[in-house]
Amino acid sequence: MELARDAWMNRQAREYIRDEPVVALKAGLTLLGRFWNIVPLTTRERPLTARVRLAIGSYYTLVLAALLAGMIRIARTEWQLAWPLLAIIAAFTLVHAVFWSDMRMRTPLVPAIALLAVQSWRKRGHSP
Repeated sequence: MELARDAWMNRQAREYIRDEPVVALKAGLTLLGRFWNIVPLTTRERPLTARVRLAIGSYYTLVLAALLAGMIRIARTEWQLAWPLLAIIAAFTLVHAVFWSDMRMRTPLVPAIALLAVQSWRKRGHSP
């Protein structure tokens, strides 16, 4: 029963993507935006004050800026050592471009993000 339902849903999704490629692309970009968002979404049932959202956004801006700087630094020097971290981040990002997503979905990536982010702070000449 579950396999048949999964196959039907897969066919429906493929048909929709084929029939509405622009809408599907926009949906994927929206999911990526939610995955890499720096502030949590709020709802009437779960409101957050502007101050809390600013604090969270400031924190994630610093973390993600350090991640990007670390990725650039690693890419220039020791990418062979960091490719597994980069691959897992890329894999999660791609998966969440088509499946339900919000910033909580990147929780499993926190260790990889931290390891790459710290590379932006290390002294030159020191290996990761």
